[in-house]
Amino acid sequence: MRWNVLVLVVCSLFLISFASAAIPADCDANMVSYWKFDTTPLGADDVLNLNDGVLDGAVAGNDDIAVLGSLFSSQVANNANVPHSSTLVPFSGLTLNFWFSPSAPLVAAMPFNSIIKKTGYNFSIALDGSLSSYVGDVLLSSPATYVPNTKYFITMTWDGSNAKLYVNGTLEDTKPLTSITYGTDPLTIGEGYVGYIDEFAIYNRSLTQAEITKHFTDSSDGKDYCYKPSTFTGSGEGSTTQVNFSIFGCTVPGGEQIPYGGCSSDGLYYCDRSASTYFDTIESPGMCKLYADDMGGNCCPTDRECVVRGQAEFGDGSYGEDEYCYPRLQSCSSYDDSTECGDHSCCWIGSSTDGICYNCNDPSLSCSVYTSKDPCEEDRWDLGQNGAGTDVCGTFVGDKVIPTPSCECVWDEIGGDDWEADSCVLGRDITDEFHDGNPETFKCLRSTKSEGCIEGEQFMEWTVRATNPQNFLNNIVTPAAMIRDGCVAGNVTRSCGEPIVKLPGFGMLNVLVAVCLLGVIYLFWRDN
Repeated sequence: MRWNVLVLVVCSLFLISFASAAIPADCDANMVSYWKFDTTPLGADDVLNLNDGVLDGAVAGNDDIAVLGSLFSSQVANNANVPHSSTLVPFSGLTLNFWFSPSAPLVAAMPFNSIIKKTGYNFSIALDGSLSSYVGDVLLSSPATYVPNTKYFITMTWDGSNAKLYVNGTLEDTKPLTSITYGTDPLTIGEGYVGYIDEFAIYNRSLTQAEITKHFTDSSDGKDYCYKPSTFTGSGEGSTTQVNFSIFGCTVPGGEQIPYGGCSSDGLYYCDRSASTYFDTIESPGMCKLYADDMGGNCCPTDRECVVRGQAEFGDGSYGEDEYCYPRLQSCSSYDDSTECGDHSCCWIGSSTDGICYNCNDPSLSCSVYTSKDPCEEDRWDLGQNGAGTDVCGTFVGDKVIPTPSCECVWDEIGGDDWEADSCVLGRDITDEFHDGNPETFKCLRSTKSEGCIEGEQFMEWTVRATNPQNFLNNIVTPAAMIRDGCVAGNVTRSCGEPIVKLPGFGMLNVLVAVCLLGVIYLFWRDN
């Protein structure tokens, strides 16, 4: 019996050690907590499951002001409380993001309506409609008047040297600050405040201007802070793609919402417009092909292709003549003929006699895969609009805009620091949003390189060069201007073929857990 107890204790500890939270793979690694105030996760639960809160009179899942649902505090005593945690008080850097919409009128009983409060940082809106934020011992303020029943996106950052306040992605105030003294009191959201709060996130670093602008733009369009667009939707590869939740479509098993004509991120479901419902792309005839008609790709999991297969291949006559997502018999890279490549839902890049067959759904594909000028400028596979690095097209960077039509594959005869002359790269214009007729404009060229998929992860890096400057001093785009305007080199390690939500310790470890549990069951069975 003592052995039974010992095995039970050991296995229990083993199980507990891997009962970690499910972390959305696409959220920033420096995100500490993220309260969406939707119905899923419920109430004041933290998306990262690190700092769940408790509702005290406030109600979550109300009419959304940014993404899906929001927290509503109807009385000064209503709030959400989050217990103190060391993760809520970072010492090397800090960012707080949230949306708010005050109700009318502001509460006269409270000199300041506290939107977010914890010793070390807080946000309040005064009766005159002005917004202020204490961080450490400095006061940041915005001169604007915040109108009731109007939505605002607020960001406060601290990089160890300066604290900054942004409103709707625009810098409003900055003060020097070298340290923050925190308290151990709970984080209170909405106390003394009547109105809506949505999409509240904390990071343990200072986000850049470009990142803040992206969060503002994305969440204004119904996408959350973890949104990272895949190059081709529906591959089952690459990053989670949060669709605009205001688009009416289908909710598929697992809770993902996809628009009509769209494909689920794992490629298993197609949302059919005519039937107003979703279909399984493996079991339902022709659905993967309908997506191809809508979007130009195919709606299948990574290891499958949208093709017709009949008795000749399977020999049992059980398959008809409709397109299904059948298991791939070979990887796209194994085909060395353009016709055969296309027949298997792959993309042939290069001349008919000298090219490479790629998986069309590979989100690492970029303009850099074209090796000669004519295919680069023709861009048959639309990588200048949908390839790696095009997620910034149509967005704002500070007071600059990146027009969507300007994103294109460009044949670069000069080359950059890290790419050769005569290369195909992604080009995009960066120009002033507001100007007097002579906007500062330049083209940012980006070359992308990617490594293979190793143990579910793929490393990608890119380098940049500025060209075609207009209306800059001495016609030179300085490195500082490139950084300011989002033309920067970088790298990322993305998931490739892994589930959207990663479970720590999942894999061989869960096999060991299962064996351990079977051992416990056997020991109890033997004694009884």
